[in-house]
Amino acid sequence: MSDILNVVCLKWGTKYSADYVNRLYHMVSRNMTRPFRFHCLTEDPGGLDAGVVPLTLETSPEFAGWLVQAFIVSPGFFWLVRKYPLP
Repeated sequence: MSDILNVVCLKWGTKYSADYVNRLYHMVSRNMTRPFRFHCLTEDPGGLDAGVVPLTLETSPEFAGWLVQAFIVSPGFFWLVRKYPLP
């Protein structure tokens, strides 16, 4: 088992800016005692700090508003572990 933790947040639409995600990333950085990767699911990765790994979501009518949150619990979401293999 790896000591690296994947932390995932969601930024969709205009309610929260990249600045908000960056502040969240820095709060996690200051308080996390184990190694981690910080991911942001978003349709607009512009303005994210270098330490934030953007996971770009396609904009589509089917995935509008809060429904995009369902993506996080979908069976295909666990590709994250395959894309960033555990050492």
